[in-house]
Order: sequence, then structure tokens, then C-alpha cells
Amino acid sequence: MSLADEIELAATAEELLAEFGRTVSLVPPGSDASATEPWKGKAGKGTALPVSAVFLALKKELVPGTAVQVGDSLAIIASNDLAGVEITAAFVLVDGTRQWAIVAPVESRPGETSFVWFLQIRAAGA
Repeated sequence: MSLADEIELAATAEELLAEFGRTVSLVPPGSDASATEPWKGKAGKGTALPVSAVFLALKKELVPGTAVQVGDSLAIIASNDLAGVEITAAFVLVDGTRQWAIVAPVESRPGETSFVWFLQIRAAGA
């Protein structure tokens, strides 16, 4: 696959998520978070990034022996919305009045171009 094909596929992912998803806010950790020790910073205290997301419920019984808990969901967001931001578990996803902690962020990057991020999310405080 050429770089031009990758860029086109990433744009298609962004268009589909914008059309079928909804706008949520991805909030990075505050400025006091260390790049090497983000867990020491204040999660979700930075400037919010608006992103389009599609949500899918995860069923624990479908993923045996994993860290999936009852009530966890999967949020899919386009990488183009992030302008190169690297997502960590210190980020918070805000959907209206509901806050989600990011348990496991996974970037889909089959080549040189990032397409989407798959975020295992859990109700904040759960």
C-alpha cells in the first residue's frame, strides 16, 4: 500500500466517524504530568480536543481472561482529529456530562499513517 493510499484511507475513516459518530472531548493530562511518568500528573486537566467518536459496548464474556470489566466500552476516534497527539491512559474522554477513563489506548497504524485509535474506556471512578 502506498503512502497516498494510506492518507486516503485515513481521510475516509475520519469522514465516516464524523458522519456516524458524535462529537466528544478528549482531555489530555494537565501540564504537571511528566512524559515519562504520566500517572503522577492530574488526569484530564488540559485543554480539551474535540473529536468524533463511535461507541461500542464490550461484553466481558466475549473477551475471556482480559482486563475488560462489565460496563466497559470501546470508543473509536479518527487519528486526523488529534493532529499527532499521542493518547495515554492519563487522558479522559468526556461525552456530554459523562466522563470516561481511558483504560487501554491502541493506535491503528498499518503503515506510516495512523488511521484510528481504539480506546477501551470505563466510567470514571468505576
